Amino acid sequence: MDASRLRRGELIAAVSGVALLVVMFLPWFSITVEGVLDLGAGAARQAAEILEAQDPDYASSGVTSVGFNAWEVLSLMDLFFLVTALVAVALAVVTVASETVSVPVAAGTLTAALGGISALLILIRIIVPPVPYGIAPWIFLGLIAAAGVAVGGWMSMQDESPGGRVTRRRDADGFDDAF
Repeated sequence: MDASRLRRGELIAAVSGVALLVVMFLPWFSITVEGVLDLGAGAARQAAEILEAQDPDYASSGVTSVGFNAWEVLSLMDLFFLVTALVAVALAVVTVASETVSVPVAAGTLTAALGGISALLILIRIIVPPVPYGIAPWIFLGLIAAAGVAVGGWMSMQDESPGGRVTRRRDADGFDDAF
């Protein structure tokens, strides 16, 4: 294992993958409730108890906002984002442990694709949030992290050598060889 093999693309992808994983635990969506008296007596009491447990000031204001993270709202997308984050971190590990360039290039391609799809899915959820929810500010950091995974994977597959530097020389036949 040689840590000097780690290139900027793998580092960006790994840091973005860890950031995506952390941000998934922060509120991406929220519900703002203004009074619950029109729900009926029993439902209003239950809703008020739940809201007061999460926000002690609810009783005095009558308005509260409850946040929900990606794990609580997104049914299968959260697992896709988890796989994206893990693959991004694995790209850095594979690059450090690999003896050839072909493995990190293939892993970089997979990372770029997963990061791009994740960023697109998050962007769709920003434009069209799940029905009862509004968006919370942390979803934008999730979008940036997913885009970082895609960019890091793309940068990784663009590099041709383990050290990130390509040197060329002409051989006896006049062809360029990268080494």
